[in-house]
Amino acid sequence: MPPTTFTQDDFVPLDELVQQLSNSCTAAASVFEDLSEDLAAIHRHLESLIKQANNPHSLLIQRCQDRRKDWLHILESLTYALCELQECVSTYYEIGPDIWLQADDAQRHLNNLRSEVMVGYDAVDTFVESLGLSPLGRKDFSLGQIEKLLVHAVREERAGGGDYGVLKTFNGGYGGGGFQRISKYLKTYGIDEEEITRHDARTKQLLIWVVENEPALTDILVREELAAEAEKQADEAEKAAQKEHEVLKFLEEFQEEAEKDETDVEVEKGEKGKEAENIYDAEESDKEAERKDAKSKTVENIQKSELSKQIEKAEQAGKSQKSRGPPPNYSEHLVDRFPDEDEEDMEMTTVLVERHRPSTSSRPSSVATSAPSLVEAEVESGGESEWELV
Repeated sequence: MPPTTFTQDDFVPLDELVQQLSNSCTAAASVFEDLSEDLAAIHRHLESLIKQANNPHSLLIQRCQDRRKDWLHILESLTYALCELQECVSTYYEIGPDIWLQADDAQRHLNNLRSEVMVGYDAVDTFVESLGLSPLGRKDFSLGQIEKLLVHAVREERAGGGDYGVLKTFNGGYGGGGFQRISKYLKTYGIDEEEITRHDARTKQLLIWVVENEPALTDILVREELAAEAEKQADEAEKAAQKEHEVLKFLEEFQEEAEKDETDVEVEKGEKGKEAENIYDAEESDKEAERKDAKSKTVENIQKSELSKQIEKAEQAGKSQKSRGPPPNYSEHLVDRFPDEDEEDMEMTTVLVERHRPSTSSRPSSVATSAPSLVEAEVESGGESEWELV
């Protein structure tokens, strides 16, 4: 026996198919862009129905036990259209967009599928919007809108929040212009005057149903609002917890990064210390080399200075020697001293003197210069000279 109430299994499989097709159509947006938007709208309605199916106090569970057959009819027709669309999208991806678009009936078939999907969306939208309405209010869109406005007016009047004349008209009958006040109220909130006139009798039937069922509808509405508020708070708490988790994770990562940076700084300091030490050692080595070079240059300069002094002394000695003049020529000296001697004897004497004269480089110049006096003394004495014997 089929269940008499809704469960999430009535909506989840269809929602999964819708999301799958929505993703496929989004990927091929140039061709299926409009379908992607329609599927997204269907997904939002199905998401709302899934939440109500899981809430035992929702309108879907409390007031729609007789509507499951309506939903199964919508589910069947929409599922068939979506399966046709899935086959079309699969063919598009298999043969490629160029070949698919060249097919004669491709675009026409796609347009037909989109029309079927739109019909399914309208059916789902009407089902969701009519949750909680009476069977009479579900028969026509305008009647449904009239019923919703009557429920709102009765709720506000019973709560003391307004006076729309609905309860007075219900309690006092339709005489005295009571229904005219209701018609004016409906017209003020958007119901067309022709629709009000057309649904005159049904509106009076709806008024009776609304006055009897408004407390239950209001209770369900309050419960739904509380459930929605609780869900909102839960979502906010979850987001806050997620944010806090992200913040803590960020702080942990930041702390780890800071510790890593500190370690890197220590390592860098150590490396820089070693580098500075190496630089210092290199500088000291360079300074030591410079000191050695300076010392070597100083020694070299001193040696050069001593050598220069020695060379200067030698040059001064040579200049002194030159200032004294060359050694005297003994032959000339003898001629000057002995003009009466024969020329041959003088030549012989000169030869003997030149042979036996000591070298000026090994003997002092005074000895060489004194030699003529010796010869002269021997000549003057009149004795035989050793040179003559030779």
